[in-house]
Formats: sequence, structure tokens, C-alpha cells
Amino acid sequence: MKKLLSIVILIIIVLVILEFGTPYLSSSNVSYLKERRLKSINLLEEGETVLFFSSNMTTSTSGNFFTNKRVATYWIYKGRNDINSSYYKDVEDIAFETGTDPYISDLHKITISVSDGSQFTLYLSGGAKDALEIFHELEKTWKLSSEKTN
Repeated sequence: MKKLLSIVILIIIVLVILEFGTPYLSSSNVSYLKERRLKSINLLEEGETVLFFSSNMTTSTSGNFFTNKRVATYWIYKGRNDINSSYYKDVEDIAFETGTDPYISDLHKITISVSDGSQFTLYLSGGAKDALEIFHELEKTWKLSSEKTN
């Protein structure tokens, strides 16, 4: 009986870890549920691969990510639906700021400037070194995508 209870508790812990407090994820770690969520809010198409995903809440509420085709962020909470996305061909610039919030020192921003004059921001929490590596990976993906379309 104790063994069964231990197994049930372990399964619950694993499920909670997968849904809440998601750390930075590479494409190989993006679960089926996350992909399903992104498709449900029209931020992931067939043939599109998530290269990076991060959420400071639950994946159903918020996410920051980039794929082989686009960069996107969403915040869906209490009737507020902020969903921003841009294909790389429409991105004008990508800028990184570290520790920009005076109250949360480990909050980093990646600002996406789009060719239509709009901007949106991806928020990353955690260490500055990790956030900077993610920024460089996004920048590299964007530049490689731009080279393919030119």
C-alpha cells in the first residue's frame, strides 16, 4: 500500500512540474500539451518547430517562445488576451535588456520590433547568462531565417 501511495505521489509531482513553473525548455522538451496549447491560440502551425519556450506562470496562462518560423508571446488571464507574434521576415530588430525591473532583478526583456511599427516584449526570468544565451539563439535563428528569404 505504501509503495502504491508513493507511486501516485510521484506521478502527481511530475504532472505538476510539467504544468507549473516551467523552466526554459528546448525544442526536445516541449510537451504535447504545450504544443496543443500553442496551436489552440493559433501560434503554432503544422511544420513549425518550437526551439525555445518559457513561462513564468502556467502554460495555459502565459508563454514566451520562438520557433523555426516566428517569435511570439502570450498572456491570457482574467479576460485579458495579449497575443503577439511575428514571422522572422517581418522582424526589424531584436533588443535585449537585463534586469530592467527594479523590483525583480532577474527579469530580462527581449523586445521585438516589427516592420509595421509595432513592438512586443518577451519576459524571461532567471539568470542573466541564461537569458543572454537565449537572446543570442533567437537572434541567430532570426538572421538565418532572413538570409533564406533574401
